[in-house]
Parts: sequence; structure tokens; C-alpha cells
Amino acid sequence: AVDIQELDAERIIVITLEPPYQGAPDTRHAFEQARLFRERVGSPVWAVWDFSWVDLNFPLIVQGLSALTDLPSAEEGTIHPIIVGTGKFVELIASAVGQDQYGGHRVTLVTSPEEALAFIRTSQQQMPLSD
Repeated sequence: AVDIQELDAERIIVITLEPPYQGAPDTRHAFEQARLFRERVGSPVWAVWDFSWVDLNFPLIVQGLSALTDLPSAEEGTIHPIIVGTGKFVELIASAVGQDQYGGHRVTLVTSPEEALAFIRTSQQQMPLSD
């Protein structure tokens, strides 16, 4: 399951993955919501992917990552991913999303949604928003 919270004025979308996490279908749905959000509010968008509520396993991670290879790469540089969570599986996701075959995104890994928002707000002060 996926819960979406949109902070339009700050161009932040918080994607909270909730039990039961479905792997590829949830990844596709969340990515599509981030893309639609970016179309509505402009670029860049910060996408906070919160994995702290789901029990991850290797097959689900592989399914979720494989879904990324099917998605358009036009978002490169316009959607900045921040991954929230702890543990080896979350670290694996963050590392993989940085690889070319999964989008080659610069990923920031944090341990809480609050830390993600603080990081984004500090970064936004250094980077002006564009349309």
C-alpha cells in the first residue's frame, strides 16, 4: 500500500509505503504520483520514499527495482529521491537507485521523515526553485 502526502508550496511529495508492500505495483503507483505531482507544481520535486513501516525482503526489493527499469527516464534531475529507513534492505535500495539501470539518481538516505524534511529545506535554501 502507498500513502501520499503532498506539500505543494515546498514541492515535496512524501510517499509512505505501508503494509502490505506489493513491490512492483506499489513502486509504479508511487512513481506515477510523483511524476503527476511534478507536472502540477513544477521542477524540481523532492520525493521522500518512507520505507520505515514495511517489512522488506529481497524478492520484494527486486520486484520494486525492476519496475523502475520500465518507467520513463525523463524525470532524471527533476525528481530528487530521499529514502527513509534503516537496515540493510533500505541501504540496498538506496544504493541500487543510484545505479544507471535504475535511473542513476543521486539518493540521500536518512533515518526519519523529519530528517528528510530538514535536509530538503536546507537544500532548497541553496537551490532556487524553477518552473
